[in-house]
Amino acid sequence: MVEQYRKLDPHGLQMVGSVMKLEVERVQAEAIRKARQIVQLRDFFMPASAGVGEYLPEGDNYKWLSVYQTPETERADMIVHVSGDSMRPTLKDGDRLLIQQAETLSIGELGVFLVNGEGYVKELGKGCLLSHNRKYKDIRFSDYDDVRCVGRVLGLLDESDIAVEA
Repeated sequence: MVEQYRKLDPHGLQMVGSVMKLEVERVQAEAIRKARQIVQLRDFFMPASAGVGEYLPEGDNYKWLSVYQTPETERADMIVHVSGDSMRPTLKDGDRLLIQQAETLSIGELGVFLVNGEGYVKELGKGCLLSHNRKYKDIRFSDYDDVRCVGRVLGLLDESDIAVEA
């Protein structure tokens, strides 16, 4: 390899240098990734609706998912999947949300809510749940609705934060 390297012109040397730099960065990043701490989060099977509602059964309807420890995953208690497009452009169908359990949220916060047994991911408004997609109406509460907050949306789970078994 050294003999071949010595035969390269300036362009070839630059190309080899570029590839070598990329490979060194990749190897260093992989070493850092492998050294990261892993935490376990509940990954719920049933999604929360960003649309017209999704029944969220209570109980053991989740699997444990190993994720790398980040400031967000360390604060999170669970992962909930988005189903639908009522929170576009903020959230999209299929997003995995990092959720911190909370019984109450402040107006303007994104959260997962149960309204009469159906799960929603929405922004909390005054007496309602707000959609970000204008195609959808807000969900207004009546005195007879059973409304519960499941938790606060901390952010999205990035695919690179899912721990891959070696």
